[in-house]
Amino acid sequence: MTPRRRAISPVISTMIITAATLILVIGILGYSNSLFNNETQNAEFSQAQTTFLSLADDIDSVATRQGASAYVLLNSRSGGPSWSPSIDNLVVTVNINGTSGQPNWVYTVISGNVNSLLYRAGSGVGTVNSTLRGNNTYSILNNVYPMGLVNVTQHNGAYVSLDYDRIGIVDLGYLNVSTGVDPSLPHTNHTAWDYIHLIQISFVNLTFGGVQGGGKYISATNTFLNVTYYRLNFTGSISGISYGLQVNITHSSSALLSGNYTYIQICPPYALDADTYPPGGAAVNMSVATVVEVIQPVINVTFLG
Repeated sequence: MTPRRRAISPVISTMIITAATLILVIGILGYSNSLFNNETQNAEFSQAQTTFLSLADDIDSVATRQGASAYVLLNSRSGGPSWSPSIDNLVVTVNINGTSGQPNWVYTVISGNVNSLLYRAGSGVGTVNSTLRGNNTYSILNNVYPMGLVNVTQHNGAYVSLDYDRIGIVDLGYLNVSTGVDPSLPHTNHTAWDYIHLIQISFVNLTFGGVQGGGKYISATNTFLNVTYYRLNFTGSISGISYGLQVNITHSSSALLSGNYTYIQICPPYALDADTYPPGGAAVNMSVATVVEVIQPVINVTFLG
């Protein structure tokens, strides 16, 4: 006797196919949602890098103008800005190595804490360490790099950071400045001159103004522009002497090595000027003073909603 075989019910078959389809769709949706979130977080982090570059340019712009302000817009969904205080302590001294019969000068021109601005990416973002702007060194000479350093780092998450943990040094050269008329001088027009070598040292001090909302905007305001001058005089008239202006930078952080940069300056034996010395007149030895101009703008950074 041949056994009878029954087919699976159409209803049961439909239920099995439907369940399998639902499981497949749910899996695809979950994967798509995860992929979408990762792509969104990566796009957001990329925008944050561009925003920090723009903010660094804005800070450079407002740093020379007390009261000036600028702001940038953040697209924060999975990440957000944060403030990292006291990442370093910076001390800058200048001195001129004295020559025979001349004094030695040592001045502490900058001393204070260094702060940093951060943006933390979402948990789905991975990156590699890189520098987007500036150079991670203790001093920037004659504006060869911008002072603001923008870095991307991967450490317990992906971050983009902005800091000014360095100084700028600019050699502005020699200036022959008229100080008025002195009848006792033997020259035709009796003009007195002051011959100086001008050096500019700058440090951008970032400070935190607090949080006023969710951090959708970041503002940067120049609240104070501190300018100090140090005049380093030689005694008497000197001729043909070389001397060195040394700028020493010390960091408390191990992230940057302490170091110094030395300017070797030549004191000319004399300064000739057509208005001061008539043709055929005798050259006159002049003292050369060094004037160090220290510029420290205070930039207040605030998170706004």
